[in-house]
Amino acid sequence: MPRIKRIEPKTFISKEYKGPLEELPFKEYIKDLKKWGKKKKARPHGKPVFFYYHPYDEKDERNFRIDVAKPIKRLKKGGAGYKLKYLPKTKLAVKNFNGTPSDYEEIYKDLLNWIDKKGYTAYGNRMEKIKKFPKKEEEEFIIKSQIQLLVQKR
Repeated sequence: MPRIKRIEPKTFISKEYKGPLEELPFKEYIKDLKKWGKKKKARPHGKPVFFYYHPYDEKDERNFRIDVAKPIKRLKKGGAGYKLKYLPKTKLAVKNFNGTPSDYEEIYKDLLNWIDKKGYTAYGNRMEKIKKFPKKEEEEFIIKSQIQLLVQKR
């Protein structure tokens, strides 16, 4: 069931990935982000987040651009290959997700319809808070996450 969630300002350290989601070396990216945080004394905490820069209905996986991010407690400079991202105090429309990347189109349509019915407008890039490491099961790539869209009242 979708819901509206208020969040406080957050800072993330992120690393860019281009290509098919199924080929993303998720564990290595998270290890790199944690290593960077330890080196910079930035104290990573919380669940990883994907920031997507391609439409949910994009079919050409070579066009996929995803920032794998981890929330941090202290602000430090990025560094080679890393970016800092800031999310202000805002509202998110969220919905839990357990499925394959081919299921995204359906869940986003449902969530966008729900947002519209509640009198909100979605804006900005879409995000996905990862609850468990994505894995392959019977030739299918399974993701357990929370889909997040920035929203504002109309």
